[in-house]
Amino acid sequence: MRKQTIKIFITALMLSACAATGITSSEAAQAVKNGCDWPEMVEVTDGYILREYFGLSDEYGDMTVLQCPAGAVMSEIIVIRSDDPAAACEALEKRRKKAIERDALYPETRRIAEGTIVGVSGDYAYLIMGENAEQGERVLLDTIG
Repeated sequence: MRKQTIKIFITALMLSACAATGITSSEAAQAVKNGCDWPEMVEVTDGYILREYFGLSDEYGDMTVLQCPAGAVMSEIIVIRSDDPAAACEALEKRRKKAIERDALYPETRRIAEGTIVGVSGDYAYLIMGENAEQGERVLLDTIG
């Protein structure tokens, strides 16, 4: 009984340490932004815009949304650290689809939207849209391990 209790305690301690050393969505998104050539981007924090434009809510967990201001180049970096990354990824896939069908107004922006990368790695779900989406994904995956 004592050995089992010790094993459970050590496992819980290790899991806590892993969770405590993980990086935030903001740190991950900033690593992508700083790791490649992106146009000027701003962080979107307004709950209404996150819900209505991006289709996201804080229910998914720690979330950072970076976007190039309207009227400029179509670029977005969204990183969500979540207990349910599959659900967060589903929401990001809907965002990708909306970007293609409704937000991309010109052939060039449609090409960029169609090249959007949506994925999951560990506790993170992400969307990377822009000319450097593939390079951005490599930076993100290197950052979050």
